[in-house]
Amino acid sequence: LRVMKDMTTYKFRIMPTKAQQTALTKWLEECRMLYNNFLVQRKNGWEKNKKCFTLYDQLNQLPKLKRDYPKLKTVYSQVLQNVGIRANLAYQAFFRRVRQHETPGYPRFKSYGRYDSFCYPCCVDVKIGEDFVHLPKLGKVDCIVHRKIKGKLKTVTVKRSHGKWYVFLVTDHCNRRTVLKSNKTTAIDVVITTFATLSDGENVANPRFFETKQKLL
Repeated sequence: LRVMKDMTTYKFRIMPTKAQQTALTKWLEECRMLYNNFLVQRKNGWEKNKKCFTLYDQLNQLPKLKRDYPKLKTVYSQVLQNVGIRANLAYQAFFRRVRQHETPGYPRFKSYGRYDSFCYPCCVDVKIGEDFVHLPKLGKVDCIVHRKIKGKLKTVTVKRSHGKWYVFLVTDHCNRRTVLKSNKTTAIDVVITTFATLSDGENVANPRFFETKQKLL
């Protein structure tokens, strides 16, 4: 018996009130400004002083930034931390492309209205009901929960798309699979006429995914 963890993402439509929509829009704007600030700090730090700011350098600045910009206090603290993680991932991807001699594509600043989601990386205070989701600092938000959620909640992302709001719930749950033990060994030869040929003579047909899905594509 083998126990494996499967990750599942659930997408639900939420219907925030006007007051909640206003708060959500303000959160996105504060996150956008913070994201751009992190990018500017890294860019200027390297160009002017050859200083490389790390993720933890920037996350440790959040208390001071909240004092200097009180509006940041309205946003849930873990959401702000996730903004720093996003900026760090953007730079990691940039450096990876440089190392692999690809087109680098320097991390882009987010213009007004182009930052459309924020994430709760830890979901201790997030509650899911039959027709609502309770989000920290936002309260109870009406939600169309059309599927039963299985597993432990890992992250919650709120996204704005074409004027509508959605919530993405990522869970993990244990999937118990029975694996039969065998002392036999098989050699596999990948060939052209079939997908594979086994050493016992069995042929595995080519699934031809492209041909079967070409019309749909």
